[in-house]
Amino acid sequence: MPEIVVELVDAFIDGGTGGNPAGVVVDGGETLSAAQKQALAARVGLSETAFVLPSESADYKLEFYTPTLPIPHCGHATVASFGRLAQLGRLKQGEVINETVDGPRRIRIEGSRAFLEQVPARFEALSGDVVRQIADSLGFADFIEGTPLLADNGNKTILIGVPELGDLRRLRPDLGAIAEVTGSFGAVCYYVFARGSVVPGRDATARMFGPAYGIPEEAATGMAGGPLACWLDLGRETLIEQGQFMSPASPSLLINRPEHRDGKLAAMWVGGEAKSRVSGARTLRID
Repeated sequence: MPEIVVELVDAFIDGGTGGNPAGVVVDGGETLSAAQKQALAARVGLSETAFVLPSESADYKLEFYTPTLPIPHCGHATVASFGRLAQLGRLKQGEVINETVDGPRRIRIEGSRAFLEQVPARFEALSGDVVRQIADSLGFADFIEGTPLLADNGNKTILIGVPELGDLRRLRPDLGAIAEVTGSFGAVCYYVFARGSVVPGRDATARMFGPAYGIPEEAATGMAGGPLACWLDLGRETLIEQGQFMSPASPSLLINRPEHRDGKLAAMWVGGEAKSRVSGARTLRID
């Protein structure tokens, strides 16, 4: 039976700790079938496992699998993968190109940080009935004006604002009900946020619930952080905390940088720091 090495890399770490762990298969992913990749991701058991593949049109191509389903894009596993490639000396500092299901996307390497280019998110208002379903699924009904709404930047996210930081801690998520709501829109997750932060000087704090994809809660969600930064529209770098209210906590920091052309938002760069776990690699046999 062939064997494959899965490395564990923490993405969006905050102050050298925390972050969201991703499985990263640097070598050998091109020999695996889709069914083998899905089975491997289920065995790894992290919110996402990334497979680094060769590309005919870009520097690399990534494929992502949650424990239950493939997913088109994944921010933290992208940061983890390209951060690890840079650590291995396979990438130079500066820009490289990642082949995605939606076409080429730029990646920027800045030391131990990696940033992925996202298209600006599109937003859609939700009906009153859906908003009531969301309130019931969270055990909370006092939302920031203008939310909840459906955001789409290649992944669909239901973006939900609550008034106070303490409201995030008091949420009572019904994962079955959340899976039903997100599934009805083809969305990956709820991304619930409040203005304010645990660490002073940051712009927002968020929690992510993606049970339909086998993710009860995760510590950093790059593909949801980008839409939140677009919606906040601060016109500058936006800092989002995540993972503080998990049990156990895993504090994460998402750095979001807007790129404007001709006075319009052309891209949102989402990134952070990646750190490989020295003893975190696992060698798994493939059936």
